[in-house]
Amino acid sequence: MDKDVMWKITVLSTIVVMVIAQKATYENYKVFRVTPTTEKQIRQLRQFGQYHDKFIFWETPVFVNVSINLMIVPNYLPQFYEIITQIGVRYQLNIENVQTLIDQTMPSNRSAFDFKSYHSLEEIYDNMDDLAKQYPNKVKVVVGGETYERRQIKGVKVSFKTNNPGIFIEGGIHAREWISSATVMYILHQLLTSNNSDVRNLAESHDWYIFPSFNPDGYVYAHTTDRLWRKNRKPHDLFCVGTDLNRNWNYKWRTVGASSNPCISSYAGSKPSSEIETKSMSKYIKSISDKFYAYISFHSFKQLLMFPYGHTKSHLDNYDELYTIGLKAIAALRQRYGTEYRIGNIAEAIYLATGTTIDYIKGTYDKRIVYVYELRDNGRYAMWRITMLCIVTMGIATSHKVSYEGFKLFKIVPKTNTHLRLLQNLKNDTAKYSFWEIPIALNREGFLMVPPYNLELFYNIMDDFKLTFEVKIDNIQKVIDDTIPQNKSQGFDFKQYHTLEEIYDNLEELAKKYPNKVQVVVGGRTYEGREIKGVKIISGEGKRGIFIEGGIHAREWISPATVMYILHQLLTSNNSDVRGVADSNNWFIFPVFNPDGYVFSHVQDRLWKKTRKPSSDVCIGSDPNRNWDFRWNTIGTNNNPCNEDYPGSEPFSEIETKSMSEYIKSNIRHFKTYVAFHSFSQQILFPSSPDLPDSYDDLHAFGTIAMEDIRLRYNTQYERGSISEFQQLSGSSVDYIFHVLRKPQVYIYKLRDKGQYGFLLPPEQIIPTGEETLDSLIIMLCIVTMGVATVDKVSYEGYKLFSIVPKTQLELELLEELRRLGNAEYNFWQVPSVLDREVIFMVPPRNLDEFHDLMFRFNMHFEVRINNIQKLIDDTIPRNKSQSFDFKHYHTLEEIYDNLEELAKKYPHRVQVVVGGRTYEGREIKGVKIISSEEKSGIFIEGGIHAREWISPTTVMYILHQLLTSEDSDVRYVADNHNWFIFPVFNPDGYVFSHIKDRLWRKTRKPSSGTCIGSDLNRNWDYHWNTTGTSNNPCDDDYPGSKPFSEIEIKSISEYMKSNLHRFNCYISFHGFSQRLMFPYGHTDERINSYDELYRVGSTALEALKRRYNTQYMIGSIGEFHQLSGLSVDYIADVFDKLIVYMYELRDKGEYGFLLPPEQIIPTGEEALDSLIAIFKALKL
Repeated sequence: MDKDVMWKITVLSTIVVMVIAQKATYENYKVFRVTPTTEKQIRQLRQFGQYHDKFIFWETPVFVNVSINLMIVPNYLPQFYEIITQIGVRYQLNIENVQTLIDQTMPSNRSAFDFKSYHSLEEIYDNMDDLAKQYPNKVKVVVGGETYERRQIKGVKVSFKTNNPGIFIEGGIHAREWISSATVMYILHQLLTSNNSDVRNLAESHDWYIFPSFNPDGYVYAHTTDRLWRKNRKPHDLFCVGTDLNRNWNYKWRTVGASSNPCISSYAGSKPSSEIETKSMSKYIKSISDKFYAYISFHSFKQLLMFPYGHTKSHLDNYDELYTIGLKAIAALRQRYGTEYRIGNIAEAIYLATGTTIDYIKGTYDKRIVYVYELRDNGRYAMWRITMLCIVTMGIATSHKVSYEGFKLFKIVPKTNTHLRLLQNLKNDTAKYSFWEIPIALNREGFLMVPPYNLELFYNIMDDFKLTFEVKIDNIQKVIDDTIPQNKSQGFDFKQYHTLEEIYDNLEELAKKYPNKVQVVVGGRTYEGREIKGVKIISGEGKRGIFIEGGIHAREWISPATVMYILHQLLTSNNSDVRGVADSNNWFIFPVFNPDGYVFSHVQDRLWKKTRKPSSDVCIGSDPNRNWDFRWNTIGTNNNPCNEDYPGSEPFSEIETKSMSEYIKSNIRHFKTYVAFHSFSQQILFPSSPDLPDSYDDLHAFGTIAMEDIRLRYNTQYERGSISEFQQLSGSSVDYIFHVLRKPQVYIYKLRDKGQYGFLLPPEQIIPTGEETLDSLIIMLCIVTMGVATVDKVSYEGYKLFSIVPKTQLELELLEELRRLGNAEYNFWQVPSVLDREVIFMVPPRNLDEFHDLMFRFNMHFEVRINNIQKLIDDTIPRNKSQSFDFKHYHTLEEIYDNLEELAKKYPHRVQVVVGGRTYEGREIKGVKIISSEEKSGIFIEGGIHAREWISPTTVMYILHQLLTSEDSDVRYVADNHNWFIFPVFNPDGYVFSHIKDRLWRKTRKPSSGTCIGSDLNRNWDYHWNTTGTSNNPCDDDYPGSKPFSEIEIKSISEYMKSNLHRFNCYISFHGFSQRLMFPYGHTDERINSYDELYRVGSTALEALKRRYNTQYMIGSIGEFHQLSGLSVDYIADVFDKLIVYMYELRDKGEYGFLLPPEQIIPTGEEALDSLIAIFKALKL
């Protein structure tokens, strides 16, 4: 061997011996807190690892913006400063002198075993022996393994009774982490001596396998020689000693996050289980592997709670469960001490690591509960670890009533997709946030409960994401206290909420009181052995049956209360409508589908939602409205058993849903309608989610009628639609009833309110909720009883639209004859008037042969404009309610009215919502008033007087939006220099009907004869009423009513106009279709005095209209095109003496007619506004 090499080895050997012989000192070693801000800086920092004896990482740099501690040998401080400055990494001095800190933590005098100082291995082992002597029937010292230096790896088994499930606790696998062994010993003492009821319950319900030091040799060496020693003490060569015992276990050994360099602190050993410590302890663990279900390992010092795996960031099957349990654990810590811990699997929370104990335990034995704690850097808060163990092993259920003191409820409306994603992420953080209502779309309200210890973080997140919120409940516990009755009621009333016992007693009392009508039935049973009771009311065999479900979610107390109110009214009310519905149907009424949960919400946790069957070792309950066997667990659920949306382990895993489904199936032929009551949100919903049902139109129509009726008593505003339009949900009772049992009428009522109280609705609202709900239920059931045909949506399948230009008087007369046959035979969209003017009409499939024969016989040329009317209808009707008001599709009346209100809120000093009149069905005729100045001239805009002309209200709304928002100078001038009265829908009843029943409906909805409904509102005004262009057949589209102003819509809106007569001098009416700009009069072709001026100004307007899209309009008086009477514009011009009166017939010329595609909404609005600006400029208004 080369002499020079031999000399170097000799010198090095001498140095090693000196190091071993002397206690290591860290005098003037410094620790810096280093924070990399880029991936490049992380890579550069890792290069320090080449010099592991000079630059010692206490943690490996892994994540951007996550600080790590780096200890520097004194002689290399200049190099450190130079390199760290070049890299540009942020750093700060964390420990000035490591040795000083070591000296402070070393006990100066040997103490009795307490927790005021750290103890040696000998003291720990002696104390375990002492405890075994003190508690001989509970504590047994065991030897799990041995070490390289022939020490025993001692622990204790603690057992209070036989057959308890076991928990294994590991400490001290890294020698320098003294807090780990100390914490494990503290836990051991508390399990034996604490008088705390939670600790006692926990201690005595488990067997415990507790090992405070998995690495005795290293622990001794850390006390005697090197305080920062980490590994065991087995040499690997002449220079390097020790293996990281937490990288040496035989699971994914040394695949990542471990070192093959024996001198490095993370050296994984020469092979899996190469170290006697891991080899012997793995044998011991195997020998008792069937005796424990949870394994908990303690480390220090990062304040982390982690679980497997370390070798991959991929999630375990029960990741969500472990994450949720951990969240509750760290929430308990935070609430008690304000200490913040992070949570996740090892790989995502700290770094990739392999060969660890907890990965071995999970990967080899598949233990469900496996955690590793990275503790604080001191032992001041030791007691919290008991709290966390209680949470991990027992769940959050305790013997005392849950308090929500200081919890707040917030309303949040996401405005961007980023907001929406944020809220969806927060939903998964169940320990920090509880969503009472999760928004699934933009601009939809969400309601979020936040505990007091998380408020600061919540406010910071909201601020960071610029997400506004509103406090709905400032202290949830106070509202809970206010809604819970202080005294048990003496009788069953609706002034307070009742317990399950009181509800069941009342069902029995009603059965005794009405023995010939009411029978108490048991539909199913619960996990805790309770009966699911209901009543059956039989009015007569063969009558229609209705099934009512309540209380499937425990905390929704208004649901059972409302069901009980309905039941009482069905039996006692003298109201003829109630009696009619009550006595013409049979009833199956179950107020509480979830008795166990309902009881628990009364006695322990007011906001409990689920059942009470344990769903895992630590979590209780499943959501019974996600447990039914239709599309189970496909959407809107969470597979974490601790989550409120947990759907159970399989469909019908819960005895409640299984037994009730069997009862329902046994009565399947006895009912057709199923109604489930929930809260809150004020919605009437129908199946199914995630897809719309085939019978969407029927259900939507019924729901609309019910929604309209529910508001009449207290003006309570409900929404309606399919479930999937409002929430994500699968495995629900209503989906199962609708799809599996094939029941045609199935609804969910989400009762009051809209979030002011949420699930904690005050008892004063029980009766109003019951009253309005019964109102809507009666009208819905009345219509259902009358038969689906009454609300079946009118189909125009196979109907065709034809265009004919009459060239002779004979052809004109033939078309007039066809018109006189009535709407049912030939429906004229553009009536015959003069030669060479296009006539457009619709022909039903049954008349097509006759029509073609006529055309052939008279040699008349025709053109097919629309080959199938229904297909075009289907293409233009939106299938989902829009999430915001736009001009990409047509909107319902509800959406239009909501938007008017929104605009008034957005522009409170400019826009005022006004009610111009009312309709036959009780709706308001809403509009807006925009007042710039009382002195300025006013413009009145009318839209939607004919229901089917959807482009009219849409164009009016487009103009309104532009007047408020456009930055175009011409628009701003017109907008700001006039006052505006804008009514988008003069005929609300007809407009609603055209959406829910008959897309081509034109008239009002007031019955006009025994068999016909509606009058033409634009033939009902009191000016030359019914003199021309009308029909006296009440079934015809142009029936003018029984007399002038016979229709409440026209009578009331005309009175509103009179009251504002001095405030406007211009009137504009919008219709569709034909592309005409017309002015009075319609009853004659004689010219109005101002004809020339109106024609001139109108021509200017049409020039402006044409510029943008080259759309060609015609101009003239109405009578020049077709003579009509009883028109709004004639009445305004003559009776109100207004000089500037125009009527637009908007796009198109008949290609689509009344079914203008929504893609043409914006172009139509743009060019109409262009022409309006030209009118006002020309008139210098």
